Amino acid sequence: MRRRMRSLRARLRGRGGMTLAELLMTVLILAMVMAVVAAGVPAAVRAYRGAVESANAQVYLSTVMTELRGELGLASDVSVEDGVIRYRSADGLAAALSSDSSGIRLQYSGESLPGAMDAPRLLVAQPASGSDDLVAQFELDSVPYADGVITFRSVTVRRDGDTLAEAGPYQIRVLAAPTP
Repeated sequence: MRRRMRSLRARLRGRGGMTLAELLMTVLILAMVMAVVAAGVPAAVRAYRGAVESANAQVYLSTVMTELRGELGLASDVSVEDGVIRYRSADGLAAALSSDSSGIRLQYSGESLPGAMDAPRLLVAQPASGSDDLVAQFELDSVPYADGVITFRSVTVRRDGDTLAEAGPYQIRVLAAPTP
């Protein structure tokens, strides 16, 4: 057993190891690689968040446009004045759609108090994805209602004033006959 140990020690002494300079260069190269990787991770996270935010805005815009079509498609007695669309819903209730900085507002006439208007509510609730600061808005065309068609110049989804998704021009054909 002693013989083997001596033989092993002799072989290990004969081999050259790494010098201090080689070891420092290896550490330096590893540090540079780690710096590049560490700088790339936040950029990748930002790109991912941007893609998710854009996708959420597109889904929200699609939902808003579907709700607008559903709300106005069967409307009657449609009139547009000062950016407010007034109409009679398919249920026979007087309704108004308007757009402001907080979103697209829908207001029905009160069923319990004839002639009274219920408190306005958002046409589409905020998305459940944590994007509670998304705001949908519409802008009507210069001739917003003609020949049974409501024309929106644009329907947009914004966050902090920045447009994330936009569609337009957008038209909704009202199925009920227009009032003269």
